[in-house]
Amino acid sequence: MSSNQNWARIEREHFANTLHLVGPDAPTLCLPWTTRDLAAHVVVRERRPDAALGLIIPLLNNHLEAVRQKVAKSDWNELISQVRSGPKSWNPMSWGPVDNLANVFEFFVHHEDVLRAAANPAPRVLPDEYTALLMSRLHDGAWLLWRRAKVGVILTDGSSSVVAKRPPKGAGIVTVTGQVAELVMKSYGRNNSQVTVIGAEQDLALFAQTNLSV
Repeated sequence: MSSNQNWARIEREHFANTLHLVGPDAPTLCLPWTTRDLAAHVVVRERRPDAALGLIIPLLNNHLEAVRQKVAKSDWNELISQVRSGPKSWNPMSWGPVDNLANVFEFFVHHEDVLRAAANPAPRVLPDEYTALLMSRLHDGAWLLWRRAKVGVILTDGSSSVVAKRPPKGAGIVTVTGQVAELVMKSYGRNNSQVTVIGAEQDLALFAQTNLSV
């Protein structure tokens, strides 16, 4: 595949296909949300900037949730169609390079939220180019995802490493090892991700106190 692939667009399409397959009432890792709730979240994030501000401004959380619940009542096929088609042309996230920058984690994580909530989920085999992009994004953004960590954190897939958080005063460092997909899911607070964490006992205890839910 070309290095110019828009992996966010590809993942969006796979996500929409999975939503169609499992239906509106399937579980997700974003408890207590169902697939309908998760689809509504994606649509509001991309199509209702007035409400999406609630994702970063706590005072607007109530407005965000009210809009999301209203959108969640939409016809299921229409909701999937809106997920699949993405934001309107006025939204910068509709532009390919911006989309690939802003949404590759969004759609990878939320697609996995649906796939992994199923009984006996089978792990996906990702193309090497896609895995490389995910790791590159971790190099760029892990500092933000792990900013609340109470201990220093290094992420590694065995061949590449990311300093996600430098150790705060009085704390040491833990090393989180796993496949790139698992490192991404762990970085987004999904605690069922398949990683190993190594460090001193006191640092592991601090690590366990970190809430990364995004």
